[in-house]
Amino acid sequence: GPQLISSTKVLTELKPTPSKSVEEIQRMIVQAQSDFYDLRNARAVAQIDQALAEISRLPGGVSRTNLAISAYLLQGVLHMSASRMALADDAFTRVLRIDSDRILDPDYYSPATRDRFELIRSRMKARKRVGLKVETAVTGADVLLDGVRVGATPYSGQVLPGEYQLVLTSGGRASFVQKVLVKQQDMTVRVDFDFEASIVANDPICLTANTSNAEHIERAAR
Repeated sequence: GPQLISSTKVLTELKPTPSKSVEEIQRMIVQAQSDFYDLRNARAVAQIDQALAEISRLPGGVSRTNLAISAYLLQGVLHMSASRMALADDAFTRVLRIDSDRILDPDYYSPATRDRFELIRSRMKARKRVGLKVETAVTGADVLLDGVRVGATPYSGQVLPGEYQLVLTSGGRASFVQKVLVKQQDMTVRVDFDFEASIVANDPICLTANTSNAEHIERAAR
């Protein structure tokens, strides 16, 4: 029979919003850094993980970009200090995906950290990029990967394999937040922007289980 999906549940899963302000998230990062200096590494890691979860819910823009870079750099340092090199490498990779020209300040980062960061940069430059296309019926919608605008629809670009957060925005409206896993081959993502952008707070949504839109929401929620 019909399924009544509350707009609150839909928005929580598909259009998440941060529970903390930019200033509060910044204080979380500062607290995590303080915990690290006080040798409370487990607490620092938990704090920075929480900050990154909040950052992922922020809309794209300079504030999100700056917070993400600060948080991932600290996360990388924390993992390096515990010899969790794979996790540190992932954090540094995410920084360089956002800002490929980032240079670590020698006044704030140790030689070992800077050397590792540069190693990751060289590895990324050597990796093969793959094609990513984003298609939708709306022309000129901004395409955001991990909160950074990379172009407009119809979008075609080259990216490194990995997981990305994809959102389209246009005229104050936004698509669902989707996790896109780019593998070792070109891929195309199709977004039903008008449908996704039409879902707003306080509007109940009734979809039958066999409708394409119901399946669309189920796939996006995953």
